[in-house]
Amino acid sequence: MFAKKLLEVYDPFSFYFIRCGLCAVIFIFLYSKFAREKFRIPKTTIILIMITNIAVIIRYVFMYWSYQSWRLVHTSLLMCFAPAIILVGSFFFLGEKMQAKK
Repeated sequence: MFAKKLLEVYDPFSFYFIRCGLCAVIFIFLYSKFAREKFRIPKTTIILIMITNIAVIIRYVFMYWSYQSWRLVHTSLLMCFAPAIILVGSFFFLGEKMQAKK
């Protein structure tokens, strides 16, 4: 509900990047201050994290856009059905077999 109010003022893309920007600043500060010497992250892991983050960015931008365009109930209902939509999409587009969980 708080996001819906802010989306009256901000564009969904801008709103998501403001939110993530604040989290990134806090994370970078904490990482550089406390964990730089303890944790080394391989480059391949960083690339995989970036690819995953791009997918999450696309999801949240569309979710905030739907908050702005539709009602909150419709968006929440669509997000609840996302796992089922992904399973059906993988059946049609990737050709995966649908099996009951054992």
